[in-house]
This record gives sequence, structure tokens and C-alpha cells, in this order.
Amino acid sequence: MDGEQPKFKVPDISGFDAKKLYGVKSSGPQYVDYTKKQGRSTEGQIFFNVGCVWLAGMVGGGMYGLQEGWRTAAAPSFRIRMNSVLNAAGKRGNMYATRLGSGMFVYCMSDMAVANIPELTGLSNFGIELNKEYGEPAASGFVAGAAYACMRGPRAAVIAGGLGMGLSLAFTQAKSAIFNKY
Repeated sequence: MDGEQPKFKVPDISGFDAKKLYGVKSSGPQYVDYTKKQGRSTEGQIFFNVGCVWLAGMVGGGMYGLQEGWRTAAAPSFRIRMNSVLNAAGKRGNMYATRLGSGMFVYCMSDMAVANIPELTGLSNFGIELNKEYGEPAASGFVAGAAYACMRGPRAAVIAGGLGMGLSLAFTQAKSAIFNKY
């Protein structure tokens, strides 16, 4: 047994047909259908947008926390300053990342709802046709901003809706300039 190699039996797979396993009907080559919508799915777009904004909030908040921690340290020694910097950067980064990420999630959900209202309700946007470049982002931004601040009262909801509309239009224009969409 010391010098003896173990013997393995290799199963016979000559009769195995992968076409039956995957439901392929023809024996010719299979082609990818490029007539379907290209790009990310709706869920993929939501994850991408929320992730990018969350990361920007974490980096921006962390940078702000860095300077705040350095400035407000209890003592000038390096160890205390470093502790203060790490605490402030973690606090501010987490706070801004969470706020921006949840705001982007609300925007993505309102954008999806505004884009699919005619299909979901059977109505035709009450006779109003929103254009894809300005109308839908403006409506989505207003709805997202108003929904985000609605618990603070109607005045705050309208102000946040206007701010959301402006941010949404700026975001859409930046996205179309960067990725050459529309």
C-alpha cells in the first residue's frame, strides 16, 4: 500500500447529450439574440446607482470627517488625533453614505414607477406624454424628493421635491454626457 497509487474509475459519458439537458432543439450553432434590450436590467441599474452614490457619500463624508477629526482633536499628540480622525471619518462617512444611498434608492423606485405608470395602471399618463430626456427625470426627481421629506410637512416636501427635480435633471444630463445615452 505504501507505493501503490489509488485507482480511479472514469465514468463513461459518451452517451451524454447536453442538448437535452439545456433544451436545445437544433443541432446547428446557437446565436445570441441582439434584438433584445441591451444594457443592465432595472435591478442592475438600481444596484449600480445606489452603490455609486453610497460610495461617493462614504468617500466625501470620510474626507469631511478627516478634517473635522484633525481640527477637533482633544490633544495635539498623534495617537489622539489619529483616533479622533478615525472616529469622525467613520461617523461622517457612514452618515452621508446612508443618506445618499437611501435617497438614490427612493429616486430609482420613483423613476421606475413614473416610467411604468401607463403599463401598470392601464392609463396613458392622463393624456400627458412625458419625454424621456426631461419629463420622466423631472417627475421622478420631484416624487422622490417629496417622498423623502414628506414626514416633515407639505412645505418641506415641495421644497425637497424641487431640489430632487433639479438633482434628477443634473444626474440625467451627466449620465447622458458620460455614457452617451438618449
